[in-house]
Amino acid sequence: VVVLLCCWLLLRTNKEVHIALVSTQDHHTFHRITKKAIMGDAEATAAGGATRRVFVNYIDTPVGAAIAELLARSAIGATAAEEEDEEEDGDENAPPKETYTVVGTLKNPDAFKDTPVPKHISDIVKYDQKEDLKPVLLGCDDIVYNIADGPESLIDEASWAATMLHDEDEHVEGKKNFVCVSSVMTWAKTKPADPDEPEATCTEDDYRRRRPHMSFKPHTNAEKLIIKCGKKVKHLKTYVVAAGMLYGRQEFVFHQLFKSAWELSPPELLLFGDGQNALPAIHVQDLCSVVLNVLDGGAETRYILAIDDALHTLEEITKCISENLGSGKVKQVSKEDALLLSGISQADFDQLTANIRLESGAVKDMNIEWVSQEGIVENIETLVQDFKDSRNLQPIKICVLGPPASGKTTLATELCSHYKLHHVHTKGVIDEALAKLKAQAELLDLPEGERPEETEDAEQAKEELEALQGQLEDNGGRYEEEQVIKWFRQKLYSEECKNQGYVLDGFPKTEAQAQELFQPEEEDDENPDAPDPLTVPEFVFALSCTDEFLKERIMELPEDQVSGTHNAEDAFLRRLAQYRQDNTEENTVLNYFDFREIHPDTIELTAETLGLARERVQEVVGVPHNYGPTPEEQVILDRLAAEEEAERAARQAAEDEQNRQVSEQQAAEQQAAWDTKYAEVRRQEQEALDEAALPLRNYLMKHVMPTLSQGLVEVSKSRPDDPIDFLAEYLFKNNPQIE
Repeated sequence: VVVLLCCWLLLRTNKEVHIALVSTQDHHTFHRITKKAIMGDAEATAAGGATRRVFVNYIDTPVGAAIAELLARSAIGATAAEEEDEEEDGDENAPPKETYTVVGTLKNPDAFKDTPVPKHISDIVKYDQKEDLKPVLLGCDDIVYNIADGPESLIDEASWAATMLHDEDEHVEGKKNFVCVSSVMTWAKTKPADPDEPEATCTEDDYRRRRPHMSFKPHTNAEKLIIKCGKKVKHLKTYVVAAGMLYGRQEFVFHQLFKSAWELSPPELLLFGDGQNALPAIHVQDLCSVVLNVLDGGAETRYILAIDDALHTLEEITKCISENLGSGKVKQVSKEDALLLSGISQADFDQLTANIRLESGAVKDMNIEWVSQEGIVENIETLVQDFKDSRNLQPIKICVLGPPASGKTTLATELCSHYKLHHVHTKGVIDEALAKLKAQAELLDLPEGERPEETEDAEQAKEELEALQGQLEDNGGRYEEEQVIKWFRQKLYSEECKNQGYVLDGFPKTEAQAQELFQPEEEDDENPDAPDPLTVPEFVFALSCTDEFLKERIMELPEDQVSGTHNAEDAFLRRLAQYRQDNTEENTVLNYFDFREIHPDTIELTAETLGLARERVQEVVGVPHNYGPTPEEQVILDRLAAEEEAERAARQAAEDEQNRQVSEQQAAEQQAAWDTKYAEVRRQEQEALDEAALPLRNYLMKHVMPTLSQGLVEVSKSRPDDPIDFLAEYLFKNNPQIE
């Protein structure tokens, strides 16, 4: 009755009306049926073009969000032939193009709790059980279900939805498209048609003999059922889009490879097995374009393989990621050892180690604006940048300058710990460079059988070490400035500094050093003074303090940190004088940054503000740009947080106990003072009463008590039956005469 009444209301109004059917189990459950769902496109669409309602499940997931976004900004039929588009564009009287209106469900009910719902989402459908979706699905023209990485409950929901639409086909007006996005893992165990050609590829025509990975058998059953539901019906068309290994934006199954390469942990990117297994893949945006083509009627087959033209092996992909994001090194590990690694799920491992040789034919006939048709390897630079942008993994580059003993190293160490950056300072840079040279030169000392075939790098390293030893002898134990700057440049150009960022500690010291250190490898003809954006810092902080403050800090240091070090009195005074000479008001290294619009932030240090420098830097720099703590670090942080909370609770309990004791003592003192005052008041009051009663007492003792006492004695002696009457008569008879 309610539905019929709502239909009547819809027919009576020209506006879109939303009907809420509330579940008896949960009053928060609702379904929205628009006027279009009952009356069709013609009457439900406002002037300016028709619309098609499309249902997309889990629009808060990366794939669901990408599909919903593309559909919402695409005109229906936009993937038609280019010639038709040109003809329509030239016709000024052509009717406005139809548009997609997207409704969908959420995987996380609180996905948009703190953020607004995207404007391209028309409605969000909440439900308790899959049967509650029936009016919503019947009210949509197109249904898209992504079950590629979904749980069995989602696969069951998609199967039910296709079956329900098949059963309701007789009662539906207009065409409906049902697109199921599945996974190529349903082909993981498929054997080649010709056993003699194990590297032969399969196509959509072979889909009937596909064999799934053990974990994807439910997906295969759902694919078969959905295709079957589209047969022998008038209005429903069903399609299955088997998506390749997804990449792009979040990088999906390849995410762990990108993350490990970016973090350089371990330094060599791990290759699972021999890496010769083929991985059909597709960019998430290209998958969305395939879905759009299917909805626009661009699919001639009901089963589509959505993969790009490349069929890279795991080894090719791993090496490519390492070379463009990591150290460029790859280390092979067995599949058994790979399973023991933390950070990779069983599902991702299964996909990365699968060997699936497929070739798509349907997508080649579609009108797709490819983002990555050539695959991961050919588009790795764009993918790396998208990976960094989507996760805000931009490097943070900081330079901390200041006079000796001002606390630069302490501040730099704290910043590196907070932001997970690399500490770049003179001693560390020199030690690291020398260690690499010595490691290369030592290869020449290996036995003939263990020595590498090419020893040119080792010989060059040995010659360079000899030249460096000569520099030390000629310069009083110091390396030439050009050599130190060269090592600094090598460090700043390292992948670790380009990925995470760095904190430059006390270098460069002069404007000339800064000019050479940040000089780009290829000079810009239009702006020859421009620094290299890959290495120049974003933030420069200059610590400023008086000489007296610095001398006091040195005097407060323990003897073992002063004697025989650069903090000894003579060495410190020499370094301080050199710093003041290199940094005058007119000539300072800060000018280099200031002239290039990297304005240094000066932090004045005093005994009171010394501990606030880090807070000032963090306020300017902002939040870290990284993945956050590792699982091991998180355990430590949780333990420290628990200890801090326990200490806080103990301090609070001790403070509460102290406050209680103080309160009790104050209350006892107040009570004692009150008791003393009360006793004094009672004493004074008694004295006043006694003093006021004295005349009356004297009067009674003189005139009443003698006769009364004698009368009482007589009563005791006589013991009359009525002692009161006896006493009264005695007092009357013996009443003395008072003059």
